[in-house]
Amino acid sequence: MINTGLVINKSISLLEQASDRSRQGLADWYFPTSMNVIGVKSDDLKAVIKIIRNDIIREEPGHIIRLCKEMALTGIFEVQHVAFGLLNKKYKIIEHLVLNDLLLLGTYMDNWASTDTFGTQVSGPAWKLNCIDNKIVKGWATSPDKWWRRIALVSTVALNLKSQKGEGDIDRTLMICEMLVSDREDMVVKALSWALRELSKRAPSEVKGFIDRYDIVLAGRVTREVSKKLITGRKN
Repeated sequence: MINTGLVINKSISLLEQASDRSRQGLADWYFPTSMNVIGVKSDDLKAVIKIIRNDIIREEPGHIIRLCKEMALTGIFEVQHVAFGLLNKKYKIIEHLVLNDLLLLGTYMDNWASTDTFGTQVSGPAWKLNCIDNKIVKGWATSPDKWWRRIALVSTVALNLKSQKGEGDIDRTLMICEMLVSDREDMVVKALSWALRELSKRAPSEVKGFIDRYDIVLAGRVTREVSKKLITGRKN
Protein backbone atom coordinates (compact mmCIF):
# COMPACT_ATOMS: atom_id res chain seq x y z
CA MET A 1 0.00 0.00 0.00
CA ILE A 2 1.34 3.41 -0.97
CA ASN A 3 1.74 6.04 1.71
CA THR A 4 0.34 8.76 -0.54
CA GLY A 5 1.22 11.58 1.84
CA LEU A 6 4.89 10.62 1.88
CA VAL A 7 5.05 10.22 -1.90
CA ILE A 8 3.34 13.56 -2.51
CA ASN A 9 5.63 15.31 -0.03
CA LYS A 10 8.67 13.75 -1.71
CA SER A 11 7.40 14.89 -5.10
CA ILE A 12 6.90 18.44 -3.88
CA SER A 13 10.35 18.48 -2.26
CA LEU A 14 12.03 17.28 -5.47
CA LEU A 15 10.10 19.78 -7.56
CA GLU A 16 10.97 22.64 -5.22
CA GLN A 17 14.65 21.70 -5.44
CA ALA A 18 14.38 22.05 -9.22
CA SER A 19 12.40 25.30 -9.06
CA ASP A 20 13.34 27.96 -11.59
CA ARG A 21 12.01 31.48 -10.95
CA SER A 22 12.04 32.38 -14.65
CA ARG A 23 9.91 29.31 -15.39
CA GLN A 24 7.46 30.36 -12.70
CA GLY A 25 7.08 33.75 -14.35
CA LEU A 26 6.59 32.14 -17.74
CA ALA A 27 3.47 30.35 -16.51
CA ASP A 28 1.80 33.64 -15.64
CA TRP A 29 1.35 34.53 -19.31
CA TYR A 30 1.97 31.28 -21.21
CA PHE A 31 -0.55 29.07 -19.41
CA PRO A 32 -2.21 31.09 -16.63
CA THR A 33 -3.84 28.85 -14.04
CA SER A 34 -5.54 29.00 -10.66
CA MET A 35 -3.12 26.32 -9.43
CA ASN A 36 0.06 27.05 -7.55
CA VAL A 37 3.07 26.90 -9.90
CA ILE A 38 6.45 25.88 -8.49
CA GLY A 39 8.26 26.66 -11.75
CA VAL A 40 10.02 23.55 -13.06
CA LYS A 41 11.54 22.98 -16.48
CA SER A 42 10.27 20.09 -18.59
CA ASP A 43 13.42 17.96 -18.26
CA ASP A 44 13.46 18.38 -14.48
CA LEU A 45 9.78 17.47 -14.28
CA LYS A 46 10.45 14.29 -16.28
CA ALA A 47 13.28 13.43 -13.89
CA VAL A 48 10.94 13.72 -10.89
CA ILE A 49 8.35 11.55 -12.64
CA LYS A 50 11.01 8.90 -13.24
CA ILE A 51 12.07 8.90 -9.58
CA ILE A 52 8.50 8.58 -8.29
CA ARG A 53 7.66 5.95 -10.90
CA ASN A 54 10.59 3.84 -9.70
CA ASP A 55 9.41 4.24 -6.10
CA ILE A 56 5.97 2.78 -6.87
CA ILE A 57 6.89 0.34 -9.63
CA ARG A 58 5.67 -2.74 -7.75
CA GLU A 59 2.40 -1.24 -6.53
CA GLU A 60 -1.05 -2.40 -7.62
CA PRO A 61 -2.86 -0.35 -10.30
CA GLY A 62 -5.59 0.68 -7.86
CA HIS A 63 -3.05 2.05 -5.41
CA ILE A 64 -1.28 4.02 -8.14
CA ILE A 65 -4.57 5.46 -9.38
CA ARG A 66 -5.44 6.54 -5.83
CA LEU A 67 -2.04 8.26 -5.54
CA CYS A 68 -2.50 10.03 -8.87
CA LYS A 69 -5.93 11.29 -7.90
CA GLU A 70 -4.62 12.72 -4.63
CA MET A 71 -1.75 14.35 -6.53
CA ALA A 72 -4.17 15.92 -8.99
CA LEU A 73 -6.19 17.34 -6.11
CA THR A 74 -3.25 19.16 -4.50
CA GLY A 75 -3.81 22.21 -6.68
CA ILE A 76 -0.12 22.32 -7.59
CA PHE A 77 0.50 22.44 -11.33
CA GLU A 78 3.67 20.35 -11.38
CA VAL A 79 2.31 17.73 -8.98
CA GLN A 80 -0.71 17.38 -11.26
CA HIS A 81 1.69 16.72 -14.14
CA VAL A 82 3.61 14.16 -12.10
CA ALA A 83 0.29 12.34 -11.67
CA PHE A 84 -0.36 12.39 -15.40
CA GLY A 85 3.22 11.30 -16.06
CA LEU A 86 2.87 8.28 -13.77
CA LEU A 87 -0.06 7.13 -15.93
CA ASN A 88 1.43 8.05 -19.29
CA LYS A 89 1.80 4.93 -21.50
CA LYS A 90 1.05 2.69 -18.51
CA TYR A 91 -1.90 1.05 -20.22
CA LYS A 92 -2.18 -1.79 -17.71
CA ILE A 93 -2.92 0.88 -15.10
CA ILE A 94 -5.05 3.09 -17.33
CA GLU A 95 -7.33 0.16 -18.19
CA HIS A 96 -8.47 0.19 -14.55
CA LEU A 97 -9.65 3.83 -14.69
CA VAL A 98 -13.36 4.58 -14.42
CA LEU A 99 -15.20 7.81 -15.16
CA ASN A 100 -15.05 9.10 -11.59
CA ASP A 101 -11.27 8.60 -11.58
CA LEU A 102 -10.96 10.68 -14.75
CA LEU A 103 -13.14 13.45 -13.38
CA LEU A 104 -11.06 13.66 -10.20
CA LEU A 105 -7.82 13.61 -12.20
CA GLY A 106 -9.30 16.43 -14.29
CA THR A 107 -10.27 18.62 -11.34
CA TYR A 108 -8.04 21.55 -12.29
CA MET A 109 -8.60 21.96 -16.02
CA ASP A 110 -8.12 25.67 -16.52
CA ASN A 111 -5.16 25.98 -18.90
CA TRP A 112 -3.99 24.44 -22.16
CA ALA A 113 -0.92 22.73 -20.71
CA SER A 114 -3.05 20.70 -18.30
CA THR A 115 -5.82 19.90 -20.79
CA ASP A 116 -3.37 18.78 -23.45
CA THR A 117 -1.37 16.55 -21.12
CA PHE A 118 -4.53 15.10 -19.60
CA GLY A 119 -6.12 14.52 -23.02
CA THR A 120 -3.13 12.85 -24.67
CA GLN A 121 -1.82 10.90 -21.67
CA VAL A 122 -4.91 10.04 -19.63
CA SER A 123 -8.42 10.59 -21.01
CA GLY A 124 -7.59 9.78 -24.64
CA PRO A 125 -5.84 6.48 -23.84
CA ALA A 126 -8.66 5.62 -21.39
CA TRP A 127 -11.18 6.20 -24.18
CA LYS A 128 -9.08 4.11 -26.57
CA LEU A 129 -9.17 1.27 -24.02
CA ASN A 130 -12.96 1.69 -23.65
CA CYS A 131 -12.77 2.73 -19.99
CA ILE A 132 -15.26 5.41 -21.02
CA ASP A 133 -17.66 5.33 -23.95
CA ASN A 134 -18.41 7.79 -26.74
CA LYS A 135 -21.30 9.31 -24.82
CA ILE A 136 -18.95 10.66 -22.14
CA VAL A 137 -16.61 12.35 -24.62
CA LYS A 138 -19.56 13.72 -26.58
CA GLY A 139 -20.79 15.19 -23.29
CA TRP A 140 -17.44 16.92 -22.82
CA ALA A 141 -17.75 18.31 -26.37
CA THR A 142 -21.02 20.02 -25.41
CA SER A 143 -19.74 21.38 -22.09
CA PRO A 144 -20.16 25.12 -21.39
CA ASP A 145 -16.55 24.96 -20.16
CA LYS A 146 -14.15 25.62 -23.05
CA TRP A 147 -11.44 23.51 -21.41
CA TRP A 148 -13.59 20.37 -21.41
CA ARG A 149 -14.54 21.00 -25.03
CA ARG A 150 -10.82 21.19 -25.74
CA ILE A 151 -10.25 17.94 -23.80
CA ALA A 152 -12.83 16.19 -26.00
CA LEU A 153 -10.83 17.14 -29.09
CA VAL A 154 -7.41 16.46 -27.57
CA SER A 155 -8.64 13.03 -26.46
CA THR A 156 -9.06 12.17 -30.16
CA VAL A 157 -5.39 12.99 -30.71
CA ALA A 158 -4.45 10.01 -28.51
CA LEU A 159 -6.55 7.74 -30.74
CA ASN A 160 -4.30 8.60 -33.67
CA LEU A 161 -0.95 9.40 -32.06
CA LYS A 162 1.72 6.78 -32.77
CA SER A 163 3.45 7.44 -29.46
CA GLN A 164 0.20 6.42 -27.70
CA LYS A 165 -0.22 3.33 -29.90
CA GLY A 166 -2.96 5.08 -31.83
CA GLU A 167 -3.84 3.20 -34.98
CA GLY A 168 -6.13 5.79 -36.54
CA ASP A 169 -9.74 6.15 -35.47
CA ILE A 170 -11.57 8.00 -38.22
CA ASP A 171 -15.09 7.53 -36.90
CA ARG A 172 -14.57 8.68 -33.32
CA THR A 173 -12.25 11.53 -34.27
CA LEU A 174 -14.56 13.01 -36.90
CA MET A 175 -17.56 12.46 -34.62
CA ILE A 176 -16.09 14.85 -32.05
CA CYS A 177 -14.68 17.25 -34.65
CA GLU A 178 -18.08 17.51 -36.31
CA MET A 179 -19.65 18.54 -33.01
CA LEU A 180 -17.29 21.50 -32.72
CA VAL A 181 -16.93 22.76 -36.30
CA SER A 182 -18.67 26.05 -35.54
CA ASP A 183 -17.06 26.72 -32.13
CA ARG A 184 -15.11 29.98 -32.19
CA GLU A 185 -13.44 29.81 -28.78
CA ASP A 186 -9.72 30.15 -29.59
CA MET A 187 -8.64 27.23 -27.40
CA VAL A 188 -11.20 24.99 -29.09
CA VAL A 189 -10.33 26.16 -32.60
CA LYS A 190 -6.66 25.36 -32.03
CA ALA A 191 -7.53 21.91 -30.65
CA LEU A 192 -9.81 21.19 -33.63
CA SER A 193 -6.96 21.99 -36.00
CA TRP A 194 -4.64 19.71 -34.00
CA ALA A 195 -7.14 16.84 -33.96
CA LEU A 196 -7.64 16.98 -37.72
CA ARG A 197 -3.94 17.37 -38.46
CA GLU A 198 -3.13 14.32 -36.35
CA LEU A 199 -5.77 12.25 -38.11
CA SER A 200 -4.53 13.49 -41.50
CA LYS A 201 -1.35 11.46 -41.00
CA ARG A 202 -3.50 8.31 -41.02
CA ALA A 203 -6.48 9.24 -43.17
CA PRO A 204 -5.69 12.22 -45.43
CA SER A 205 -8.56 11.68 -47.87
CA GLU A 206 -11.13 11.52 -45.05
CA VAL A 207 -9.75 14.69 -43.47
CA LYS A 208 -9.77 16.50 -46.83
CA GLY A 209 -13.38 15.43 -47.31
CA PHE A 210 -14.23 16.76 -43.86
CA ILE A 211 -12.58 20.13 -44.58
CA ASP A 212 -14.40 20.42 -47.91
CA ARG A 213 -17.75 19.47 -46.35
CA TYR A 214 -17.55 21.99 -43.51
CA ASP A 215 -15.52 24.71 -45.23
CA ILE A 216 -18.27 27.31 -44.81
CA VAL A 217 -18.55 26.92 -41.03
CA LEU A 218 -14.95 26.09 -40.04
CA ALA A 219 -12.72 28.79 -38.59
CA GLY A 220 -10.23 30.03 -41.16
CA ARG A 221 -7.34 28.92 -38.97
CA VAL A 222 -8.52 25.31 -39.08
CA THR A 223 -8.94 25.31 -42.86
CA ARG A 224 -5.53 26.93 -43.42
CA GLU A 225 -3.53 24.76 -41.04
CA VAL A 226 -5.14 21.45 -41.96
CA SER A 227 -4.99 22.16 -45.70
CA LYS A 228 -1.31 23.10 -45.36
CA LYS A 229 -0.67 19.88 -43.45
CA LEU A 230 -2.37 17.83 -46.16
CA ILE A 231 -0.34 19.49 -48.93
CA THR A 232 3.09 19.93 -47.31
CA GLY A 233 3.06 17.76 -44.21
CA ARG A 234 3.65 20.86 -42.11
CA LYS A 235 1.37 23.05 -40.02
CA ASN A 236 2.76 26.39 -41.22
